[in-house]
Amino acid sequence: DSGRTALWLYTSGSAGGRKGVPKTLANIGEELAALEGTFGTRLGACTVLSTVSHQHIYGLLFRLFWPLCSGRPFIAETPLLWDELPAGGAGSSPVCLVSSPAHLGRVCSPGAEISPPPGCRAVFSSGAPLAAEAALAIRRRWHLPVVEVFGSTETGGVGWRVQSGPEASSLWTPLPGVKVSVSRGCRLRVSSPFASRPLSGGWCAMGDRGELKPDGSFAAAGRVDRIVKIAGKRISLDEMESRLTGHPWVAEAVLAVLEDGAPGRSFIGALLVLNRAGKQYLGSGGRLAAGREFRRYLAGHFEAVTLPRYFRYADSVPRNSQGKISRADIAGTFCQPAGRRS
Repeated sequence: DSGRTALWLYTSGSAGGRKGVPKTLANIGEELAALEGTFGTRLGACTVLSTVSHQHIYGLLFRLFWPLCSGRPFIAETPLLWDELPAGGAGSSPVCLVSSPAHLGRVCSPGAEISPPPGCRAVFSSGAPLAAEAALAIRRRWHLPVVEVFGSTETGGVGWRVQSGPEASSLWTPLPGVKVSVSRGCRLRVSSPFASRPLSGGWCAMGDRGELKPDGSFAAAGRVDRIVKIAGKRISLDEMESRLTGHPWVAEAVLAVLEDGAPGRSFIGALLVLNRAGKQYLGSGGRLAAGREFRRYLAGHFEAVTLPRYFRYADSVPRNSQGKISRADIAGTFCQPAGRRS
């Protein structure tokens, strides 16, 4: 009985403890049918190649279940680096690339010369929002759109978007059968045949804030748990990260909330990946001068007591095997010596 037989899936734990989520075979079958109905013509008869693990709900569906149920072959190996992608050859079949922002974002890195897999006809991304610059770079260099899919283990796929070309939009379109609403606290709520209704009560509250548009599309505005209080002031970590990424020296920014040992005494640490100009300034001016510059830049948008207390610098942001940012590893970087603190 597909309505009673269930699999237990587990969340990645990137935002806290791992949580078990039941999915009936009917839930999974409904989602696979929606994926084929929405994207099947983009794929046609192709081979599925994935850089994401099947241990993530996105990888489980897109690299394993969907190909199996649609009769498409898939490549069992999981390349972790771009130069590990299969080379292809004469007569090789078209390819659909299932990937993540952690991999696709490298396409627009300065000096990167990354080509798509031979015969690539479709590219999917999920796990986190893909930067618009990366989506545009892939369209320009590969002549392909990136289809982003938004969802969670609990809800399954919720919506999709393309940020480049004729379909370009920053808004998400719900997948067939999925209904989206917004609670009074601006939290996204989903009613979906892909979620186990006896446990979700028909509507499932997501961990994301958002806004519903009149045409049924919706905007996602960051995680609910990323609104924090620092020195009694409420701030959005997503907004501060976005502001930092707008600095001409910063390629990527991730914030962590840290404790100084006293109850209620929290502060922010910023882990930054600098571009070439930023690295040059850091090398010549030092950490203290760089930290002062980043605080000055943020001071026009946030109160002084909420600004990051410490800055750390890395070549890349720590991510887990599913390509998600590892919050525990981010916080751990502030427990390590960094020369003179900045």
